[in-house]
Amino acid sequence: MNNDLLKVLCVTKLPTQIKECELGVVPEEVDSFLYKITDIDSGMFYIGIHKHNNKVYWHSSKNQELKDKWSDENSNFRYEILEYNTLEEVRNSEEILLEALDARNLSTCWNQFNGTRKKDKIVFDELLETDKIVDEIQNNLFSIVEYTKPELKKIKFKQVRAEEFNHDKVAEIVDLIELEGGSTKNCDPVIILEDRLGKDLDLGINGNHTKRAFIKSKSATKLKAVIIPYDRHKNIPDVALNSIGNLLNKKNDKVKEDVSILDVVKELLNYKKSGYVITNDLIKHRCARYGFGPSKINSIINKYKKESKIEDNNIRNNQTYSKPTETDLTEIVDNKQSENSDKIVMTSSSTTLTVDRITQKMKEQNVRKALVLVHHPNSTSEDIWNNSRVNYFIDNINYFNSDIEIEFESISGWGKSDILV
Repeated sequence: MNNDLLKVLCVTKLPTQIKECELGVVPEEVDSFLYKITDIDSGMFYIGIHKHNNKVYWHSSKNQELKDKWSDENSNFRYEILEYNTLEEVRNSEEILLEALDARNLSTCWNQFNGTRKKDKIVFDELLETDKIVDEIQNNLFSIVEYTKPELKKIKFKQVRAEEFNHDKVAEIVDLIELEGGSTKNCDPVIILEDRLGKDLDLGINGNHTKRAFIKSKSATKLKAVIIPYDRHKNIPDVALNSIGNLLNKKNDKVKEDVSILDVVKELLNYKKSGYVITNDLIKHRCARYGFGPSKINSIINKYKKESKIEDNNIRNNQTYSKPTETDLTEIVDNKQSENSDKIVMTSSSTTLTVDRITQKMKEQNVRKALVLVHHPNSTSEDIWNNSRVNYFIDNINYFNSDIEIEFESISGWGKSDILV
């Protein structure tokens, strides 16, 4: 925890007024983050963003009440990091949250505005521009420079893939480099945006796995990089950078990992979050560019719609849906079993639960009563269970007019479920 505190907040110990701190999953490199400060006693909160600069920072609110409470060591605050990303993208996330909450008119919020995000933007202009850059890369219109390991280590890389880091893929690339005696000739050059993060602060946008493998390789000494000048990329929003990475990973004739369904869905969700209109025609257009066939395109459309609904639920509830861990479930079952000695207590996901599975366990234990604790893989599954699926189970059990008794309790992923208390 102390290492993460130093890395993110630049302190080794929290101020006494911060009683709870959640840093989330800390990335390898911290660029910017979205945070939330909550007064535990009153429920008042503030949402803000910060561009990481290796200096101690807590908030930038001008609200006098918050400033007074924050400076009082007897206060009780919770400090949460909600998202790590580029400054542009966390600023967009901040405005989405403030809009969803109507923060300006919310009595429990210290924020004084809802943001000025433009909604319903058309994404095709940005996509056409990223397509042009990819064509220019593939036609060798940019300078190619060889980097040593120390030089490449200094450059931050944006994670455009849905899976942040694949150890197996890195190991595979390392093996292929070693088989060539340390030559990286079969690796695509990494892509570097000149001065993207400021003067002399470049950003890598493609080739994160290749970069890691190159640095890990014992024999490799140099890796090629395509340098895109600042004037060429300065007008492209951060959210569109994923499109460049995905397009460059569409073919499989080089040592790299091809673009996946999750990569495309992540790209589309990022566009939607930034206020762009996402249509089926747009999805089909992008998928065709990435080399997906009709059946895969339909899968991507369905996956995007599902994940989009989940994100909408997260925004509406001002938190990320979190299903219980195996440890949580074990604790819940033990607590419930001690309170219900005449019943068998079991858990199941709402998406895999069947009446047969319940009755089979009851037969094995030779009991006539059961308490089924139902958890859910995501918020949409919880909605489906609460709105219809639980009634389906109750109706089917009652249909047989049996003397068996089966109760259901839903374990919510919103906040802390009553069952977990």
